[in-house]
Amino acid sequence: MSPAFTGLAAATEDEHIAIRRAREHMVAHLRGPVLLDQLARAAGVGKFRLASLFTRELGCPPHRYLVHLRVAYAKELLAQGALPAKAAYEAGFCDQSHLNRWFRRLVGLSPGAYRECCCEPLGL
Repeated sequence: MSPAFTGLAAATEDEHIAIRRAREHMVAHLRGPVLLDQLARAAGVGKFRLASLFTRELGCPPHRYLVHLRVAYAKELLAQGALPAKAAYEAGFCDQSHLNRWFRRLVGLSPGAYRECCCEPLGL
């Protein structure tokens, strides 16, 4: 089915660049607050346009994508043996309960249970 038939236009090169810049900004500022205004400036488009592009191209709005990045980073830290509170701080969540809510929603386990299941054993 062609993009014209579905009513969805294919993303232009500039739109792909804007999304890439926004994603790079998110990764670079993972530990701190990432505001939509900052993200739009980094991407070189308006904030409403950026939100629309993200949803169309990645299937979720920028905030949801940022949460996915943070949970993925927290999973890496937990698998390396970090405590959930430390993983929450390092991944940019405001507190451990915030990590717990999103982690359970996206992974299906609590961060502590994930750590117990997936933690690399320390060599003695």
